Amino acid sequence: MILFSLHPKSINTEEFQRFIKLLSERFSGKPFALFLDNLSVHKTNVSKELLESLGIKSIFNVPYSPQFNGIESYFSLLKAEYKKLLLRQIVKEERADSVGMIKMAIKLVNDDKTKRCVEYGLRCI
Repeated sequence: MILFSLHPKSINTEEFQRFIKLLSERFSGKPFALFLDNLSVHKTNVSKELLESLGIKSIFNVPYSPQFNGIESYFSLLKAEYKKLLLRQIVKEERADSVGMIKMAIKLVNDDKTKRCVEYGLRCI
């Protein structure tokens, strides 16, 4: 994973642009491709212009086809791990630390599971 950002709610165009600029810096300004879903902030003219100006090739998933996007399978695994952690917190009557549990869930989805998600997405394509 090169870069990720957690948000308590949906992101807006400005937040997406900040993320894209940080991602571009991680690649030292070298061109690369980015696979995107069809979230509205990904498709604004401002976002498209920024991606193009930074040399980032946008590849958009087919609408309503999450099976082509390996990240959706990964998110399913991640959500399952998060829900297990949350349930443990509730049962123990402890205060839930959402950010901490998300970070822990990411660690619990190991590289083999992640690779299988990507392979599944590629097979669907």
